[in-house]
Amino acid sequence: MAENNTKRAAIQGTLKERPLPRLLQQLYRKKFTGYFVVTDQTRDESEVYLRDGAPVHVQRPVDTDRLDNLLVEYGVVSADVVAQASAKVDAGHRLGDVLESMGVLDRQKLANVLKMQVMRKLTRMFFVAEGSYAVFVAPHAYGEGDDWALMRVDPRSVIYPGIRAAYDLPRTTQELARLVGQRFRLMDISAGFIAAMGIPADDRIVEALRQGWMTLDDLDSITARPLEIRSVVLALYYTDSLAREPIGQPAADSAIPSTILPPHSSDPGQPFRLSGDSGPTLQTETAAAEKSSGVPMVRAPFASPARPEARVAAAPSPKATAVPHASQSHTPDLALRASIQDVAQKLDRLTHFELLGVSANASAGEISTAFVRAARQFHPDRLAGAGLRDLYPLAEKILARINEATMVLGDSARRAEYVAFLSTGPQAAQTSMPTVLEAENTFLKGEVFLKKGDYAKAIECFAAAVQSNSSEPQYRAYLAWARFDDPRARKELVVRETLSALESVLRERPKFVRGHHWVGQLWKFLNESDRAAQAFRHAVELDSSFIEASRELRLIEMRKSKSNLARPGAKPEPPRGGGLMGKFFKK
Repeated sequence: MAENNTKRAAIQGTLKERPLPRLLQQLYRKKFTGYFVVTDQTRDESEVYLRDGAPVHVQRPVDTDRLDNLLVEYGVVSADVVAQASAKVDAGHRLGDVLESMGVLDRQKLANVLKMQVMRKLTRMFFVAEGSYAVFVAPHAYGEGDDWALMRVDPRSVIYPGIRAAYDLPRTTQELARLVGQRFRLMDISAGFIAAMGIPADDRIVEALRQGWMTLDDLDSITARPLEIRSVVLALYYTDSLAREPIGQPAADSAIPSTILPPHSSDPGQPFRLSGDSGPTLQTETAAAEKSSGVPMVRAPFASPARPEARVAAAPSPKATAVPHASQSHTPDLALRASIQDVAQKLDRLTHFELLGVSANASAGEISTAFVRAARQFHPDRLAGAGLRDLYPLAEKILARINEATMVLGDSARRAEYVAFLSTGPQAAQTSMPTVLEAENTFLKGEVFLKKGDYAKAIECFAAAVQSNSSEPQYRAYLAWARFDDPRARKELVVRETLSALESVLRERPKFVRGHHWVGQLWKFLNESDRAAQAFRHAVELDSSFIEASRELRLIEMRKSKSNLARPGAKPEPPRGGGLMGKFFKK
């Protein structure tokens, strides 16, 4: 990565201006060959190498998804064989080459695992909400010749899974603020394309977008699964799958002509053109539309990715309206100014229920509905269009408090603790609110560090969260697991202590899915396969989409099946679900 210090970037910017999924899509459309570097807020760098626009290799600062581990995890090669091959690796031969020469791995299977490795690493990069990127036009050897067809990853197949894995409701809501003042519908795209993105072809929001124009307010009326709905729309937006137009003009299918925003365009920001690039400049959405139509376009405000400590939340908001053209003067919205100032003044005296404007028995759905609608009431980007830039600090303060209220009231256990806490007296509750909020923010930072593999910082954050709010069992669980999972830890000495800590947490939070998965990993470490399977099964029963636990169960079943076949007179069991390779490597 030191090479980046000597090369000059063809173009660079921040992920706030051009989020990772949009960057991937734009480079794909330009058939770009070279690489780009993403630097996160801790100054760690990740490199993504592309050939003809398709990612073919990813280099991460944390070696979480090593090829040897993935080969064993997917059941392609046994751990013993990988260990033998690793001993033969030298400067001129990679692990895949050695395994191929040993005759235990063919080129197609190796390519499949390498593609899965690229997809997993790219998915982890979606967790970087703030940082910068730099694009370099440079030759490289990854995916050359016949390897390109075998190893390339279509970035459109990563965008939706990446958003679903890394984005929370505040972040999807904030990035969708780019669609404020617009209506949108699905372009003429086949069900196969949608399915290839990882979105169910019969998804309800996809069908609604096929049938007609929608706005962000229309999304707010669908409250059953707000995060899932917003993730689908955001992925379709970033893959250039939505036709869009300003709200204030006739629908495109009416008899009156309208100006439709180009479907294949860049986000608001500087024109995107690479040195030596013969393709067209990827202009801003508004600039491209104005050039083609000669009509000044309505501009949507630009949203910045959510920070963990600054989530938005819930209060009724007016219907979305067209935002004035940037060149026009803004008349301050006096009613909005008064509303923000009033809430900010009372902020420290309001309970979570009062802040969100919900009753004490409000359902999780009602809290989610209030949350998503508040995005356009207190979002700082809305203030720019309302001539209220001076209220940015107050809006950020309100969002931070609303974030805390949403997280607490949206979780039944935390809500019960909070209600009990309030019963001790308003003064006691107000005194401890900042501590609870600080603990949650510290915990969220620890989660990011853990996902990146930075165990030292993760442990430090989880320990601080436990110290600030020791009544939250989930903090204790994450701290115990991080200490065990740390590569520097002497696992055989701490495994029993970790197991005891996690089982204690599960007695308080029996529906803590990841806790059951971790317990399974601990029993697996202790070679207690039956107990491990029981824990993994608990996780899958609570969340059928928990892939890691499902995979561990399948591996245990496969090993049991092989063990049974080794016994005299044993009969093979019928395959379940097409087998592991069928699930991971089917075309």
